[in-house]
Amino acid sequence: MSQALTQDELKTRVGQAALAYVPAGEVVGVGTGSTVNKFIDALAT
Repeated sequence: MSQALTQDELKTRVGQAALAYVPAGEVVGVGTGSTVNKFIDALAT
């Protein structure tokens, strides 16, 4: 039986998926919020 993802896990996945839209070496500006924090974390990997 599959288990539902938490809101935090979903935000992490969204942040990681957003990386596909950022070309290598590109400069991006970001806002604030819990989901963008997950994107920033993903950028660091």
